[in-house]
Amino acid sequence: ARELHWAGLEVDATLETDGTLTISELQQMVFTGDWNGGERSFRLFPGQELELRRVVRIDPATGRERDLVRGDLDQLDHWDRTSSNVVRWRSRLPSDPEFEATRIDYRIDYRLTGALQKLGDRRYKLEHDFAFADRAGVIERVVVRLTLGPGWKATSAHPVSWETGALTPGEQFVVPVELEFEGAAGVALPAKAAPPRLSPEFRWGAVGVFLAGVLWFVVRFVRRDAALGRF
Repeated sequence: ARELHWAGLEVDATLETDGTLTISELQQMVFTGDWNGGERSFRLFPGQELELRRVVRIDPATGRERDLVRGDLDQLDHWDRTSSNVVRWRSRLPSDPEFEATRIDYRIDYRLTGALQKLGDRRYKLEHDFAFADRAGVIERVVVRLTLGPGWKATSAHPVSWETGALTPGEQFVVPVELEFEGAAGVALPAKAAPPRLSPEFRWGAVGVFLAGVLWFVVRFVRRDAALGRF
């Protein structure tokens, strides 16, 4: 039988001055059975961009770290993106013995732009899910620590860390923080904080294309039925 759960998930996030959310995520994974490796699925919203920087394997007993190589997933300790929002890595070769409640820690370092919602001129809201809901097993403990870079101030409760107990598959851990950007006068707003807003011309153009498509469908429908003698 195959079983996978997380002994813990620890996240250190920093909101940079330009609005980029820089995240270092420690996954304490416990494998049982013939698992080949791990997978991390990211939920990306329109306008958000994900930059994966490193995947590191950590020996829980010694703390020794090993950078995984990006590339062929048939090779041990290799990682790669299999789609725009999924990363996978190889932890075991098919010829290796099966895992027996084997714990392996992995750290994923990545950057996310467009992670905030714009509330006003200099007001924003972070409402990010730090515990990926699309996973195979339970996370026994989640800890999230958030650091605000220069220029940012929290206007809602901002504890040292957020923590929760067991999360079943499908459960999220959303950290909501309302923020204000206090850059000096004349300093531009953080360009990477919120997804870019579409210009009015683009939005009206999209509406026009949609209406044109509807009109084309109606005209074809009427012409077809007229040719069949239904009118």
